[in-house]
Amino acid sequence: MRIYLDSNVLISLIKEEINSQLRALFIEAERFFRNAKAKGHTLVISEFFLMEVGKICKISRAQIIEYFEMMEVKTEIACLNEKIIREMAQRIRLHYPGNFHAAIALANKCDCIVTFNGRDFEAIKCKIQVLEPLDLA
Repeated sequence: MRIYLDSNVLISLIKEEINSQLRALFIEAERFFRNAKAKGHTLVISEFFLMEVGKICKISRAQIIEYFEMMEVKTEIACLNEKIIREMAQRIRLHYPGNFHAAIALANKCDCIVTFNGRDFEAIKCKIQVLEPLDLA
């Protein structure tokens, strides 16, 4: 399965996040990554993903890629035609940055988007499946 990974999943793991309902997002993310490895899923990430994680977690692009290698999760950096992605993002009725993540996932023929913010992707659920990390664990 080709899974587009929203940056919030890795951010939750790295920052050991717990949400306002005391839900341990980092544990859910850890289980997701273990399961993705075990099932041989390919996690599709983008330069946009790398930028967001780097900014929020204050780590470099190389450190993020190294982190995926350490977890031994099959990872692919999405191919981007910036013009096509921008055009698609403008047509998708989502807020920024969700519209860019959705456009990248669709352009790279991903089977689903995995995110902790499913509500942010309501408008495209008819085009691509939107799941939480535990949905695949």
